[in-house]
Amino acid sequence: MLLSFILALACLLFFSFYSYGRLERRLAAGLSLTILYIIVNKTFSKKRNATEKKIEKSRRLYATISQVNKSILYARGAEDLFQRVCSVAVESGKFRMAWVGLLDKERRVVVPVCRAGHGTEYLDEIKISIDTVPEGVGPTGTALREGKHYICNSIRTDPVMVTWREEALKREYRSSIALPILKFGEPFGSFSLYSQEENFFDEEEVSLLDEVVRDISFTLEIFEKEELRKKAEKAIRTEKQFSDSIINMLPGVFYLYDEKHHFIRWNNQFEKISGYGHEEFAAMNVLDFFKGSQRDLMQKKIEAVFITGHCDVEVELTTRSGEGLPFYFTGTKVNFMDAPVVLGLGFNISRIKDAEGLLKQSEEDLRDLASNLQNVREEERTSISREIHDELGQLLTAIKLDVSWLDRKIQGDVIVKERIGGILSMLTEMIHSIRRISTQLRPSILDDLGLVEALRWQVRDFQKRGGVRVQFECPEESLKLEAGVTTGLFRIFQEALTNIARHAEATAVSACLFKEGEQLVLTITDNGKGFDQHAAKKKKTLGLLGMKERTLMMKGVYEISSQPGNGTSLRVSVPLQMFGQPSAGSQ
Repeated sequence: MLLSFILALACLLFFSFYSYGRLERRLAAGLSLTILYIIVNKTFSKKRNATEKKIEKSRRLYATISQVNKSILYARGAEDLFQRVCSVAVESGKFRMAWVGLLDKERRVVVPVCRAGHGTEYLDEIKISIDTVPEGVGPTGTALREGKHYICNSIRTDPVMVTWREEALKREYRSSIALPILKFGEPFGSFSLYSQEENFFDEEEVSLLDEVVRDISFTLEIFEKEELRKKAEKAIRTEKQFSDSIINMLPGVFYLYDEKHHFIRWNNQFEKISGYGHEEFAAMNVLDFFKGSQRDLMQKKIEAVFITGHCDVEVELTTRSGEGLPFYFTGTKVNFMDAPVVLGLGFNISRIKDAEGLLKQSEEDLRDLASNLQNVREEERTSISREIHDELGQLLTAIKLDVSWLDRKIQGDVIVKERIGGILSMLTEMIHSIRRISTQLRPSILDDLGLVEALRWQVRDFQKRGGVRVQFECPEESLKLEAGVTTGLFRIFQEALTNIARHAEATAVSACLFKEGEQLVLTITDNGKGFDQHAAKKKKTLGLLGMKERTLMMKGVYEISSQPGNGTSLRVSVPLQMFGQPSAGSQ
């Protein structure tokens, strides 16, 4: 358009030059050139000023962006960043005022947090909402609702500014822009700029400011991620300190090792017990703490725990000084840092082993004492049985013979004869009672003929008194047994048959005495009503306990199996000790 105007003017001057006289042509030409110069110079000056103004505005915006980027680098947090950005917008961007507001989601309002420039008290006199109410239809509320910038290039005429127009114009705010600040895609706040010029914000400026806000949003996300990272690191450090405190307070040793048997974590107690330092532990292998067969056992257990998921073992741990300590280790396979590891505990069971040894020794002493008491008791029973059988029995037999002689000598007195007959009957009954008592105290057959015949006699007596059929099997060859074993098995057999007679309500019993390797085994089974073994343990029945203790005194194994309604089965096995010469009470 400007070029067309200049060409038209040049044509006019050319026409004027040829239309006048020579002098006149010279004067007209000079005047026309002067006018042309003035018009062209004024036109180009105006254009140059607009261009220079545009360049200056662009320079300010680019300088603002540059300073904002520096602020992003040096900002120590969100609030510091906001204050720096507002200051840069006013100082480098020459905006009248700049402010940042954050969204209060509960109250649905925008709260100014940082400001810079002229008339910032303006923010104290206005209220900005994000709802579609009069306080929320302005640039900031609209930008946050719609998630994009809102430009008001004429505060004087734009109807959305009616609520804030008067206060804005007082402070020479002519145009403004509100840019939403997003964080992780969600509205977080707004960045608002005010200019003294109307129609200040064109497409280029807006594009640059959008870029600034995107950088701010990105930086805020980095800040939050960094804050979350710091919190996570602090939580991890706190958790590690807490877990380390718990681990180090454990009375036993704690360990965590990988598939290559290298330690990942351990507690102070492990170092204290083993005698190795922290640096030494870090270079050690789990198997370094075990020697010989204990090492082989531990190797098998480690392989097993990675297969089955759990394992425990009693093994001897060798300390740095070479001392062997009995330990109970338990381990469970878990995932740690995306890899299978073994997490476990170990306890020094030296005191338990010592206590077990003392308890075992005490039990053995008690059994020896009980065995001795049983032997003394059996000897006393044998002695009493013999005295009753021999002395009292013989005296009664002699009295019976004398009374019989009197009975034969007295003739004719019927009453005396009847009394004597009564005495003879009582004497006969007393003799039978003495034999029975003597036999119950100690069957002479046990000492005279041995265990097998004594068991057979007991079976016959049981069948005779209880009417219950007993099937008894025993070896035909002679058995040479210790007197204690002979007496013990006989008393167990006697007690078992007594229990059957009293409680089982059985109709059939089977018993068997046989050799099994180096063991002599006695089994007794009935078809009675059985009993609850768990309940029987609570009642502490002395009969069952006595049979068990007799078996243990003979270094044997006692087993009993029973269920209500399914009868009872008893198995006693004792070491079969053979002797060249039979001892007393053996066969």
